[in-house]
Amino acid sequence: MFNRSSRSTPSIRHIVNVVMAAVMMLTVIVIVPSADAGARAAQPAVSLEQCGNGPATAPAPGGCDWVNGNLGPSKSHLIEGYSVPYRAILSDLPILDKDAGDSPITILFGFDVRSGSHTAIDFVTSYDRLEPHTGFGHAAETPDPTDGITFGPSNGASTSASIPAPSNATAAAAFNALSAAERTFTYFGGTIDNVRYTVQGDYSAPSSEAVIAVDIWPADATGVLAWGGNIARTAVWGEGNAAGDLSGSPYHMRLKGWTLNNLGQQDRSLKADAVFPTGTIVITKRAVGGEGSFTFGAVDPTGSMPSSFIIDTSTSDTVTFDGLLAGEQFSPRLVSEDTASLAAGWTFDSVACVEDGDQNSTTDGPTASIELDANEVVTCTFINSRSPSLRLVKV
Repeated sequence: MFNRSSRSTPSIRHIVNVVMAAVMMLTVIVIVPSADAGARAAQPAVSLEQCGNGPATAPAPGGCDWVNGNLGPSKSHLIEGYSVPYRAILSDLPILDKDAGDSPITILFGFDVRSGSHTAIDFVTSYDRLEPHTGFGHAAETPDPTDGITFGPSNGASTSASIPAPSNATAAAAFNALSAAERTFTYFGGTIDNVRYTVQGDYSAPSSEAVIAVDIWPADATGVLAWGGNIARTAVWGEGNAAGDLSGSPYHMRLKGWTLNNLGQQDRSLKADAVFPTGTIVITKRAVGGEGSFTFGAVDPTGSMPSSFIIDTSTSDTVTFDGLLAGEQFSPRLVSEDTASLAAGWTFDSVACVEDGDQNSTTDGPTASIELDANEVVTCTFINSRSPSLRLVKV
């Protein structure tokens, strides 16, 4: 007899196997292994850099070598009153729109207003302040904070924001004497606003840090923030109290943090011997017997003083040359009165120089040979007299 049930069982199994095979063929599960199972998306970051404008005898090509290390005389040449140029390269940023009400990114920097009982960086400024530069025998370097940076759609378009004056009266007076353009932070690749001090430095303390905050709204994932740190001047803070009297590496700018993530501190320093000492020469005319106009010539190895200048005692009897490079390598400077150009009746009498440092300047006839030492003021007084004149009046 034909057994139907015994013939149907294999057929059912066969069908099930065929269906399962088809499902397995049609169903593909793709697993893409990660190159690094622990890899994460790039995190926002900041790199703090400073401009090395090269040694005094070989300025940096292009104006700046941006470095994230420290600077010494082999990489930089500066004087009191210059600003050390800084930049912060910001990467992998979120795109923010100030006009749309987005909250900004806030970034904080600290700098030493006092170091070793001297004033170091007394305030922050714009990034391009390396003038006057004639004393070094070449044109001033021009820092470019965008050098080597690739921006997005903004193409590095910049905005600037004003820096407030520090609270210390002496520092504020020196800061406010700068032009408005010299008192700004600049951001390339977005919008900047609301520069403010969160900590005012104590200018009477042996050591003290000021902290300044900046708000930015990036238009690109990459941006550059640029500013400068002013090297405190003896003419502002007094002999023995300014940057020129420091040693070691007293000029510090540091990244304190920001509102995106934990960066850790980055500190950039400048050695004191990269800051060339300066001094002041004052030429005074004492005219006995009247007012007059007197012509002088100058020979300056650095080219900082004019080759010729005039003192007209009817308006002023003094000319001051400030911020001159000082030291043996920049001396002597010769200042001579042009006795051949004296007006009728005037004679040259004498010249004497008084220094508040070493008394090493000399005179010879109408010429003063001036040895200008670091932070020194040399005052040379030229004396002339006019002979009495006899005036006949017909009556």
